[in-house]
Amino acid sequence: MDVVPPLRDLLEEVAEEIARIAQLRGLEVTADRLDALRGAVAPLGLMAMGNPDPVLYLCSLEPGGGKTLAVTSFARVLARRTDLRDVGMVVCLSSKDAIREFVAALDLPSSLGVLTGDPLVNKLAGIRPIAAQILATTQQFLGAMAQSSQPFSKMEAYWFKGYPRQVRGWDEGHLPRQPVTLDHYAIASLPRLFWRASREWSSAGR
Repeated sequence: MDVVPPLRDLLEEVAEEIARIAQLRGLEVTADRLDALRGAVAPLGLMAMGNPDPVLYLCSLEPGGGKTLAVTSFARVLARRTDLRDVGMVVCLSSKDAIREFVAALDLPSSLGVLTGDPLVNKLAGIRPIAAQILATTQQFLGAMAQSSQPFSKMEAYWFKGYPRQVRGWDEGHLPRQPVTLDHYAIASLPRLFWRASREWSSAGR
């Protein structure tokens, strides 16, 4: 990926943060692994710079490969960059336990908010969700919010400083669509529906 200088600087700062945290935790991160993690957070950097493509980015690193470390390191760098203080980030996690681990790993009470259906879990954060630059939520809660058929950009509960959050991360599994199933009774009724529709279309065309 060819990157512009501001993005390159941001990614280098994130890579340094990854290496620093890994050293504190006694983890070994090779140069190749660090380069892979830098690439993993590059889409987040693009979003932060205001250049998000309307696509999904998939990081295919194996479990335990450092993806969560990379995301938390990116969030820490984002929170301390004065030139990005108006850029909001939301991280969708798989469970409330994952929220607890994320809060502990990030250790940014003045910048982190939590938005779930559990008031006790929400209290793990230092500030209200709408005021937090970094917002952690569960995939289940976001899914429940989305049942209203509103696009994410219209969900004001996830906004930051009056706008949808630019940086959006989904940790672990992702289901971009919900499955739709038909039982055999519904399938058996399809010919009648098609026949009725064809008659209406034929009448409309006369």
